[in-house]
Amino acid sequence: MSDASVADDERAWFEAWCAGDAAAGRRFVARQLPAIARFFATKVGAAHEADDLTARTFEVLLTKRAQWRGEASPRTFLFGIAHHVLLGWARDRRRADDRFDPASVSAAALGPSMTSHIHARGQQRVLLAALRAIPLQAQVLLELTLVEGLSRAEVAAVLQLPEGTVASRLRRARAQLDEAIAAHAGSPELAHSTATDLAAWAEALRAGLVPGLPQPP
Repeated sequence: MSDASVADDERAWFEAWCAGDAAAGRRFVARQLPAIARFFATKVGAAHEADDLTARTFEVLLTKRAQWRGEASPRTFLFGIAHHVLLGWARDRRRADDRFDPASVSAAALGPSMTSHIHARGQQRVLLAALRAIPLQAQVLLELTLVEGLSRAEVAAVLQLPEGTVASRLRRARAQLDEAIAAHAGSPELAHSTATDLAAWAEALRAGLVPGLPQPP
């Protein structure tokens, strides 16, 4: 099935769900659940937290789906909710610091990695460690594009930013990631192989992200 066909199915399911078709809603949620679980698995330190945030995202979707107007895809609408849930969690973790800024604070600074739920070796582990070491804002940008395959326009819709801003932030994020890869690789050879075939290692990392999947509402 092509990406376009998948997107068409997801839009049709979501539209039917908004119109009251609960079975279509279950199909949509089942399709999107792994991606949202992955989104949190790389950023939080405990499986139960990732499960809670994933479930929270779908709870919010349940209450806000009527606000969808069709300008963006249902998937980007859902990732936008997940992003807000993530920022709320991060602010709670840093509640004693009213200067919390996702452009400067990394996932690594918010807590330990959920490594027991990620089956990765070599370049995958280097990439994961590097992603967690860069600012949270940059990590989200790169994971949405490299791991989840969202276009620049879709990322702009998720983050509610102009596409030009997304493009400039992506360039900065990639430079930060290259620096972090070099710092975490342990050898120039491993750093080079990770950075030069980033799309392939991101896909391998995507396949290795297997957090527990909570049951959505």
